[in-house]
Amino acid sequence: ATVSLGERAEMTYLREGQIKTARLAAIVPPDDPPRQATMLEGGIFTGATAANINPAVLHELNIRDDIDRGVIITEIEPRSPATRFLRPGDIIISLNGISIENVKTLRRILQTGPGPGMNLILDRDGQKQQIMLR
Repeated sequence: ATVSLGERAEMTYLREGQIKTARLAAIVPPDDPPRQATMLEGGIFTGATAANINPAVLHELNIRDDIDRGVIITEIEPRSPATRFLRPGDIIISLNGISIENVKTLRRILQTGPGPGMNLILDRDGQKQQIMLR
């Protein structure tokens, strides 16, 4: 069953051979690590907003919760270069062989210039995809 934030759910569990019941309140998922939502600039990322993955971001975007780190695309500006290759909910795994652990790493690569070509690996709806540009 699903409960809304602030509501309580009853949970039954077994401890030391006895059935016990507890009432738990549904709380807002933690916004940690800080999301650092950032509008990106550079090639196919121009017009995309990226954020560090945390439980609150995953909940807001209705993304599966088995991801514990990385960068997720949260928004795309209409008619921007990003609309050609990226979608909200895309998880950036690596760029030119460099693992993308947070927004700071992605911004650093984009600011220094990813080079003449771009090899992007992302997770879209649980499927890994590779985008290569020259």
